[in-house]
Amino acid sequence: MKNSKTTFHFPLPILVGEGKLILEAATAHPEVAGRLDKDYLTLTATVLGNVKTQAADQKQKRGQTGVLSKAQLDKIHAFQLLVGNAKKTAKLAFPKQTVKLRQAFQMGVHKPHDLQSQLQRGRIVLASLQALENIPALTSKGWTADETTALDSRMH
Repeated sequence: MKNSKTTFHFPLPILVGEGKLILEAATAHPEVAGRLDKDYLTLTATVLGNVKTQAADQKQKRGQTGVLSKAQLDKIHAFQLLVGNAKKTAKLAFPKQTVKLRQAFQMGVHKPHDLQSQLQRGRIVLASLQALENIPALTSKGWTADETTALDSRMH
């Protein structure tokens, strides 16, 4: 049998809450617990505790990453503005070339929102701006080499 990964899409509090209810019911009713593997209740309690702890730790770490200096925020905003302007110029330079716009200039690609994903999309846009075959069309719509250089400097 082929292994497949099951993906669940529901809030973590529901998982923890329902897990707690199942654990309490199995503990309160020996006739249910008797039908479970001998280590089931112990393992389930451990996993449930780990989920609670790891979820709190993850939220704490995410909260810490949200503290950026004004200079860092300014740099991110400047980067986002340049990428946005590059996309607008590409849309003018390559009308009706939806595949090129989506793949090379990441038009319509907005997720995930994390900084690393945004930077990766920015690298793709930058490479497309630097591609020799794209430069004439972009230049004809007002994009400059200085703007490409500015975006490149924001990537580092």
